[in-house]
Amino acid sequence: ALELEQVHWIGLSKGGMIGQWLLTHAPERIGRAVLANTGSHMPPPDLWNQRIRTALDKGMEELTPGVIERWFTPEFRAREPETVQKIVRMLHTTPAHGYAGSCSAIRDMDQRESIRSVTNPVLVVVGSRDPATPPEMGKHIAETIRGARIVTLDAAHLSNIEQAEAFNQAVIDFLTARLHARSR
Repeated sequence: ALELEQVHWIGLSKGGMIGQWLLTHAPERIGRAVLANTGSHMPPPDLWNQRIRTALDKGMEELTPGVIERWFTPEFRAREPETVQKIVRMLHTTPAHGYAGSCSAIRDMDQRESIRSVTNPVLVVVGSRDPATPPEMGKHIAETIRGARIVTLDAAHLSNIEQAEAFNQAVIDFLTARLHARSR
């Protein structure tokens, strides 16, 4: 709609999963990509099926406490309660069917092999304290995509909120850096 031939992609969590798909299915449309707090495969399926059932049967309020614990460290929750409450309100107003659909997509996704074909410049951001997409998941992406760079932040899942300054600086540095010959 904007008639943009190519864009840089910054995706966190499911946005990083979408970014991986774009990098393998429409690489010419992506310049550089930042894949933050994400994975290329998210087992086990039963975990996602349970979240789907809970959302549909009991509502988003039932899921919110566990989500908040995964998304923010205890220190951040204590230090920034107003910020956390904004996310709580967002979760409470998320349609359960939309959340369930997202869980289904994540449950069924497996891009571990397809991302081997990525040749675009990629920065992977991981939260050292992220239980939703543990650092090993980001490390796998960085090791699988030739030439990918990785940055680790002291954060849980929403590193862009919990470590906003460091996250933004890493992204700006990556997007504005002159890239050297890529080899591995």
